[in-house]
Parts: sequence; structure tokens; C-alpha cells
Amino acid sequence: DENTGAASVLASPSLHRRYSSDSDDGADDSKRRRLGCVSDARRESELQGVSGIRDSGNVGEWRLELFSGVDETLQLQRLPSAAASALIRPSDAQSNENAFDSYRLETLATAERTTHAEIDSASRWCDATISSQHVSITIGRQIHILSVDCRKQEAVICHDGNILATSMNCDSSFVAFGDETGTLFIVHIKTRRPVFSQVIKSSSGVAGSDSTTLGIVALQFTISESVDDRVREELVVVTGDGMLVRFSSLQLCLLSQAILEGDMALAARIKGEIKVEFVVLSASGRSIHSSGIGGMSVIHSDGSSHVAIAGSGDACMSSWLRVERSEPGVESGDIQRATMSTQLADLVSFECSGSGYVKVALSLDQRYLVALSKLGSLDVYERLTLTLVFRYTETPIDDFSLLAPGGTKAETPAPTSILLAAISKP
Repeated sequence: DENTGAASVLASPSLHRRYSSDSDDGADDSKRRRLGCVSDARRESELQGVSGIRDSGNVGEWRLELFSGVDETLQLQRLPSAAASALIRPSDAQSNENAFDSYRLETLATAERTTHAEIDSASRWCDATISSQHVSITIGRQIHILSVDCRKQEAVICHDGNILATSMNCDSSFVAFGDETGTLFIVHIKTRRPVFSQVIKSSSGVAGSDSTTLGIVALQFTISESVDDRVREELVVVTGDGMLVRFSSLQLCLLSQAILEGDMALAARIKGEIKVEFVVLSASGRSIHSSGIGGMSVIHSDGSSHVAIAGSGDACMSSWLRVERSEPGVESGDIQRATMSTQLADLVSFECSGSGYVKVALSLDQRYLVALSKLGSLDVYERLTLTLVFRYTETPIDDFSLLAPGGTKAETPAPTSILLAAISKP
């Protein structure tokens, strides 16, 4: 919430984790645990090696205060069966009529201002993500790393500029973030060491871009390959002016081991295997999301790799497919070399949707893309063909989160229905 500095994560049907910018003066002090991160001179020096990053305790514009035992139960009404009939089995329509689900709303932390100075809306931007071992809360220029149960604050990473996007890798050993200057940073959480930084240059030579949001607006870690104990990840980055960058063949679990053991030879070998691809989000030399990019979803399925981009402009959604191309050798008879290239596969024009999109998410079964329009409607697209199969307009939506149905793990295919929780517009 850009006005209060609040961020929300809907983790499961039985747990809603809330982060509020306002402290609860009536809360029991015994339930509060104000924790900081102690930094030493060596670690501070290492972090200053990459411009703009520093490890800090409760230093900066925001101080995080952890809570425990503060919760309440919410009764949320399901969508009427008439509105949801496109997404539920007919046999379920009667049982879903006027049905309610119970959720536990647990307050885990509050973020309090440490200064009374005026700050702009970007400095109040908040986000929260959860992974296997950590919860990351980003507030303005700070990233707070908590244990997965939110009972301990393990690190505070401060940045000189406003942070626009964050993501943690599969085992929570690294956090990546991008700022308003278009610079990407990757930090090793356990040692607080920055291991990578790069300025993502703007897409030159592309006409028609009038986006006012520059810098890195979306990034996401995904697992691209998992065979036995070998896990390779990919980091996909999107800038506000229409550049997509894919960092592939990342062996981050192995890199974390190399950092902890001081094995620089192994770290260098891992670095040498990283592949980087730059893709201009354009068609016929013209930007297709000329009025801005709202979100991104990366899908690895059945040997293929898709990136769905939501935004505004000539197209409100686009699908980008990575394909393999064979290049002939220099001399006749040489073995052809296979290269990977990301190309535009399909798009949804602005005329078809009637509005740009500010967010997109992938359903658990990877069959559907759920997009939130600027007007507050929720549109559901079939992922492979970008065919609109359902639109919800009864209540204007401000934000939403997809949930796993009760008893369903996130890694298992979901049933035919899509379960989500949404916040209506004021």
C-alpha cells in the first residue's frame, strides 16, 4: 500500500500473513520482539564493495518489529456460482452457493518509520515474498530477511535507491532485487555478500515507448532443470522500458556451498556456465508494451519455457517462447550448434481486452493465466493460446493472490477450479 507501507502475503487457505506499517499500540508488549541485525566491520566493507548496498540493523527509514500470537479468524464468502461457473465443475455449483471459507489472519510484523521527514510514494512501496526458508519484506530502500516462521530477523539489506522488485531463489540462499536505475543485484543471504551487480541497459532503437516507469519492474527466479541432486535455475528480469534479460544455467545451491567453503575455483566454474540472453519486447521494431509493464510470470513445462508479460500499450499481454535453433558450423560437415532464442509467440491486443494489466499470475496446474486489469476486472486466459475463458467484473479488484485449495500442496496439480483471495478497490 503506497499510502501506509503495508504489504500482504496470502500463503495458504489456513494462513494469511499480514505486514502492516502501523504499530498496534494495544498489543501486548510481551508478544513483541524487536530484533536487529548486528553487522561487523568486515561484512560492512564487503557490502560496500558493490555500490549502494550495505548490511544494517535497524538503520534506515523503516524499522521492523516482529509479533507473535496476534491473530483473528476471517470468514470470506466465495464468488456466486453464476459468476464462477466458467471455473468450477457443474456438480460443485450448488455446494458453492453462498459458501464461506475460514482463514486465520496472523499479524507477524509492523514497519515503523524512523524519521518524520517526507518521503515519496516509491519509498513507501512494499512487497513480501515467501520461500522454503525465508520471508523477504521489502520496504522502500530496505529488504528485511526473516526466518520462514517469522520469529527471527536474519538480515537487513539497505540500498541507496528505491527497490522496485525482489525475488528469492529456490533454497533461499540468494535474494535478487532491482532498482529504479535499472541495476540488478544478487546477494548471498547467509554471508550478506553481494555476488553480482549489472546495469540492464535500456532497449535502444525501439520506437513507441512512452513508459514513465524505468528501472527493473519485475524479476523472478524459477527452476529450469532438476535432475537428481543437480538443480539449475533461471533469473528473468524485465525493465520498465521493454527489455527482458534471462540469466540461465544458474547453479545457485552449488554456488552457496562454494561461498561458504571458500572454494573460489568452483565459484568461477559455476560463473563460467551462466548463459545470458537479451530480448527486446517489440514487434516490427515497435514496443508492444509502450505504456508500461505491470507484471510477469515464468513457466517451465514439458520441456518448453514461456514468459508471460502483462502491461499496457498496443498489447496488454504477450507470451514469449524460448525455442532451440540450429546454427551450421563454419566448415561443411561440422556438427550444427544449437542455440536458444526467446521469441514472441502470441499477444492480446488492447482492443481485445479493453484495458491494460497491472498483474499476472499462473494457476497451480499451469493451464491458466490470471490477469488484473487497471479497471479492476480479473481475466482468466488459457496459457498456451492466450484465449480469454472467463472475466470477473462484479466487484472492482485492487489486488489478488492465488491460493492452493485445502489439502492441496503447491507442487501438485490443482483441480479444475481456481482459488484466489482478492482485495476490492476502495
